[in-house]
Amino acid sequence: MSFETACTQLDAILEEMSDDDITLDRSLELYATASELISQSNKIIKNAKLKIEEIDAKTNADLQEEQL
Repeated sequence: MSFETACTQLDAILEEMSDDDITLDRSLELYATASELISQSNKIIKNAKLKIEEIDAKTNADLQEEQL
């Protein structure tokens, strides 16, 4: 699942949970689903951050080589 898909699903969950007629059971189901989506999103963000750090490290190493 992509980060964007997770965000879209979270938006839909938020909208449904905002409904005054939602049952407690449905709210709990949606809460559990949202929790899983947030966890997946955090993993995606963590991986993206690691990739950015790798790219930055390589760029910095390349710049240092060029300066020699």
